[in-house]
Amino acid sequence: MSNSLNEYINEFFYQGHVCPECKKGLTIRNTSTSKYVVCEHCASFLAYNNNKFTLLHTFLKREAPLFPLYSKCTIEHKTYEVISYRYCRDKNEAYYWKEYTLQHPQAPELILTEYQGHWILSKEIHVSQVKKGDSNQIVFNDKKLKLFGSYKILTVNALGEFETNVTSDEGPHYREYVNAPDIITVELNDNGTVYFHGVHISKQEMNSLFPAIQLPNQRGIGSVQPFMKGFSTRWLWMLFGIFSVLLIALQMVFAFTAKNKILIDRNVYLYDSSGFLAPHVSDEFLIEDTYFGTTNLRYSLYANVDNSWFETDVSLVNTMTGQEIQFQQGVEYYHGADYSEGSTNETASLSYIPEGRYKLIATAYRDPVTINPISSYTYRLVQEEVIWINFILILLALLFIPLAMELWKYNFESRRWANSNFGS
Repeated sequence: MSNSLNEYINEFFYQGHVCPECKKGLTIRNTSTSKYVVCEHCASFLAYNNNKFTLLHTFLKREAPLFPLYSKCTIEHKTYEVISYRYCRDKNEAYYWKEYTLQHPQAPELILTEYQGHWILSKEIHVSQVKKGDSNQIVFNDKKLKLFGSYKILTVNALGEFETNVTSDEGPHYREYVNAPDIITVELNDNGTVYFHGVHISKQEMNSLFPAIQLPNQRGIGSVQPFMKGFSTRWLWMLFGIFSVLLIALQMVFAFTAKNKILIDRNVYLYDSSGFLAPHVSDEFLIEDTYFGTTNLRYSLYANVDNSWFETDVSLVNTMTGQEIQFQQGVEYYHGADYSEGSTNETASLSYIPEGRYKLIATAYRDPVTINPISSYTYRLVQEEVIWINFILILLALLFIPLAMELWKYNFESRRWANSNFGS
């Protein structure tokens, strides 16, 4: 290609700016503010002053940006342009991340940061917006943020235009304070302290900003990745408190209004030495004064078993309709020198029993090989006995939800702070 054609290309496409190292064109969009530029052809980092370029550094590693330089995106109804890109490394740790500078003519610069597929969008804020909190904490918008990281940046690769020398060994020191989804980055440089406020940007939001770009998959937990966006376990605890109060109130109402009426209380003697015993038939009893035509019953069985078992097959027979309600209940108790299991008392709960006149028929079975056969058993049938176990189980079930979420959140936060040198 002729020199005249090269000069034409440089003049038309690059406004006449030429890299002194590779002699190829340089793109500088903001000649008024940009003091440094990276040659996209030879990776030279050049100081720019009075249309003259001075080589400061040559990047050896080429880590391509996800977005081409001068890509555009719309944020809060403003069109921003990607003006620079940096591939960064913590000088003391093997952490790498990417930074993009977004510019708009009438708005503050934005910094878009990506680490392991997690995105943060930051902008500079006034020092008055940040207050010092307790040890290793700062306060922003009445929200406490904890110290998460402290580092200096080594620029591994860069493209585009810069206002500062990003290759200097005397670069700023940074401290990061987080409380998801917010982050405050404190930049300590020779001219003072600069504060940046950033927020977590979800992958869905990034896809809307740059729909044509294939974004990297997320790995691990981001430093300001929210546990669940818009969700707080505080609301779960509030709901738990409300439902618990209602549940306790209902249980108290039931406890004070329950009939707790004993329908049958019988001790039955056994005369047959065989395993099968003659059925026991109770006197007729009345179930009445029910809510909505049904009630609950509680059947209690006691048998003085000793290293043996005893069981009853029970039928509740409605003497007017002939309808039967059948269930089984038994007891077993075994023990030895260093163990015991079972019990001589057991209960069964029956729900939605229609009102009416009933007889109870119980067929008993006992252990035929035991050396301690029982001679009698006792049973009791109670209408609307106050049952606390159901209340406790429902309360525990309600408690399980916020507790499980708290444990999940604790695990989530532990994984987040595992990436920090300052603990949780």
